[in-house]
Amino acid sequence: LLAAGASYGSWWAFETYRWLIDPALGSVTLFAAALTCTLMTRLHTEDEIRFVETQFGRRLPSAGLAKVKANPRMIHGEGALRDVTSVVAGLRGFNVISDRYLEDPTAYADILNRFFSPMTKIVLDRNGMVDRTVGDALYAVWNAPLDAGDHASKGCDAALRMVENLEALNEFLEEDARRQHLSHVPLSLSIGFDTGTAIAGNMGAVQRFDYGVLGEPVSFAAYLQKNARHYGPAIIVGEGTQRAVGDRYALLEIDLVSTPRHPEGRRVYALLGDPIMRANPKFRALQEAHMLIFSAYRNQRWAEARAAIAECRKLNGAIPTLYDFYEARIEQYVANPPGEHWNGAWFAGRI
Repeated sequence: LLAAGASYGSWWAFETYRWLIDPALGSVTLFAAALTCTLMTRLHTEDEIRFVETQFGRRLPSAGLAKVKANPRMIHGEGALRDVTSVVAGLRGFNVISDRYLEDPTAYADILNRFFSPMTKIVLDRNGMVDRTVGDALYAVWNAPLDAGDHASKGCDAALRMVENLEALNEFLEEDARRQHLSHVPLSLSIGFDTGTAIAGNMGAVQRFDYGVLGEPVSFAAYLQKNARHYGPAIIVGEGTQRAVGDRYALLEIDLVSTPRHPEGRRVYALLGDPIMRANPKFRALQEAHMLIFSAYRNQRWAEARAAIAECRKLNGAIPTLYDFYEARIEQYVANPPGEHWNGAWFAGRI
């Protein structure tokens, strides 16, 4: 428009006043500046797309990746607070399996690949992000970097599907153990997750930024994953997730965990099933029996708590590992009473 205006103005000045003004230099300069700006913008956009592909090419579902590539500025590189659901899934008993394959790194890697591949697909199919893998544990996040509606439900559904999909890996390990004339050691999952506010953004060294999510939901989910074996069930969730989905999924209270940040304790639940299981009368009966256990336990009525545990062992869906855990605690408290101001919290240490 400026070049056309300059040409018209030059013609009008010559026709009206016989002034001879050459618009070529200004127009060429203007076109050169516009071309330079266009090239710089294009290079910057391509750099942003390369960064997105590097960071999220294998961490986001294809639809989400395409959306981010079309608008890279959707990703806020600087730290930002987001409400997220963090899921950490790891293998129980993998140390026994890994010892068998330490001299066969190809087979060792193949087993981990057989674990991570379907678990990653489960996360991506539900619009989650695979944050990272550490050893035999997978860290997944929902609602970062892209918005995901009802992300706590998506995390619950993913965790339940993960437990179901572990059967294929166990079948492979059983067949391989039979081939090597070894005893079969079935693997199980320990999954911890929580919902809450975390910090999301590019973190790390200036030479190598990495998009990540850090904060209490992530650290508490990792703590629950590491300690899930004490409770028995595969999936252990924090009270943030319980508040979000407690009226839809089969959640059973199993502990009150105290930490330096939450000395009064945070409630912990076992995720036992989907909404269909929650409506099952057998689950309701188990839920009511657990309420009796904790009512007696937190009021230091040890004999009554033991009797309630004995009754729970008879119910459908009973959790023997959890009851053994609490009977051992009760023995400790009988020998060393926790004091009259104790609210039933179990000190978990620094998370």
